[in-house]
Amino acid sequence: MKAVTLFSNRSQAPEGLNMGDFMAIWDVARNKIIGTSTMAVYYRQAKDKDLRILIKRGVYQNINKHVSDIQALLKDKGFDLPIEPNWERKFATNTHFTIPQSVLDDEEITFSLREIIKLTLTLEMEALRNSTDTKIRRLLTGILADDSNGYDMVLLLQITKKWTDFPPIALSQ
Repeated sequence: MKAVTLFSNRSQAPEGLNMGDFMAIWDVARNKIIGTSTMAVYYRQAKDKDLRILIKRGVYQNINKHVSDIQALLKDKGFDLPIEPNWERKFATNTHFTIPQSVLDDEEITFSLREIIKLTLTLEMEALRNSTDTKIRRLLTGILADDSNGYDMVLLLQITKKWTDFPPIALSQ
């Protein structure tokens, strides 16, 4: 079933899936699919081994898993799936996907990565707030937990490498 059917003809909507549930998981999946290209750019730009591992692990273990889980749920409900068929090619070592190595440095990448994850967490909280289906809420809760852990990992990497742009600590007198 195409998503437009859900919006245009409520009588054909699968039982138990309302517009809030559908939009919640669709938006999260699209955000992750679109973000994969950004992660590929960051991966290609990064020189630091730990940063490269963090980015690749995040894509392969989190983004890919989350999108697959959402696709399976949507397929089970009879919907077309949000897809990005070329994401693995962007991370392959033998690809024609090249980017000049002088655009971003590792510190700038972690700043951007941290902010992207913060926005992703905001989108996921909104999706969770708008969903009512128990299965979808459980899925979103797991995705939110994984991405929150990813955020912690980026912060830890920034602190370890001294790549911090945090404001100065305000101490009382």
